Amino acid sequence: MDDQLARIGRKLETARDSPVAATAFGAGNHGFRLGPRLPESVVVEFEERHEVELPVAYRRFLVELGNGGAGPGYGLTPLEKACGGCRPGHLTRPSPYLPGRDYECDWVIRYEDPWGPESVFLPGTLNVAGHGCSLVTHMTITGPARGRMFNLDSGGLPTRSNAPAMVADADFLAWYERWLDETLAGSEVGQSGVRVAAMPTPLEEAGLLEVLAGDPSAERRSHAMRSLLRRPVTGTKVWAAIEVALDSERDLSVRAELAGALVRHNRLPEPRRQEVVELIRRTGVAGLETLELLGALTAEDLLPELTQPDVERRRLATRLLGWRVTGEVPDAVVTSLLGDEDRLVRAHAVFAANGEDQFAPHLWAMMATETDPWVRILLHQFADDEQWRRRDASTGQQADDGPPF
Repeated sequence: MDDQLARIGRKLETARDSPVAATAFGAGNHGFRLGPRLPESVVVEFEERHEVELPVAYRRFLVELGNGGAGPGYGLTPLEKACGGCRPGHLTRPSPYLPGRDYECDWVIRYEDPWGPESVFLPGTLNVAGHGCSLVTHMTITGPARGRMFNLDSGGLPTRSNAPAMVADADFLAWYERWLDETLAGSEVGQSGVRVAAMPTPLEEAGLLEVLAGDPSAERRSHAMRSLLRRPVTGTKVWAAIEVALDSERDLSVRAELAGALVRHNRLPEPRRQEVVELIRRTGVAGLETLELLGALTAEDLLPELTQPDVERRRLATRLLGWRVTGEVPDAVVTSLLGDEDRLVRAHAVFAANGEDQFAPHLWAMMATETDPWVRILLHQFADDEQWRRRDASTGQQADDGPPF
């Protein structure tokens, strides 16, 4: 670690004089200079106050190199602001987020406290870098992924794209040095300062294309595709490779992901649309989200999954029920989902049933019996929406999606 700290110091000096590094995102904000180093006593006081020990790599960086300043995005968050507004016990609670996981859009209601005056968001973590708006990098202080970094968009509606994504690097110093290396090389790392989210893959396009075309690991093939799409320019060669991979891919989940990428970026040729729909439909549950993106998801696709004993498959299907679905799912099935033993299934079912008149009596009745805090929040949202719909009906106005603010 001594050698790595010294190496980082030298690279920061190089970056200050580098015309290439000067063009990097956020460089004008920090000039590749760190804030003053922290005395050992200040770090000890922070640890005692929050009843934790900081990960060694991060701790040594603060004491031996500097606190805040040069870093990914607009720069590193100083320690005194990294847990700004933290409630007592915030850092001692384990963070649930793990490397190698692709978190779904319901990550907030799965893992976070229900909204309220005593709720704690992202427990067990520190905000170590800001990238503009609500894009941040957090470091796990307590939990199975202690010392690891993850990116997320902490504002707005929860989606799959703004869910926590653990970076590949083993600790703070590896993450920081990789940012320096990519910046000095002129790589476009973007606001997040991260090129690869979950596992190491080749940095350059040629290597990523090679992985996509024939790596034995389905996970690496999937990750290569995502890394290619994060590059500053996605050329025709990359899109052609993704189309070829779609035809040759053996893993059904990766095939669905490839098709989804083509759809999201309007790169799926119209003549192939129906062919791809049928191909994705054959992948079963792995292709449901892509079918929704294609506008081809039907009640017939969802119905077998809505009654699955496998709770994760039931959760996914119920979540998609609230989006674009052609055809009708029997009311009895939806009512059954509203009474499901799993809280996430009930939450997604409430969202799907909100606005459908036939389910309003059932939703009102649930408000008297539901015990899960997140489901209760969604039921109260239903009640608010109902009040607005009734107001609009009584005044002859067209119903809105919600109050005008």
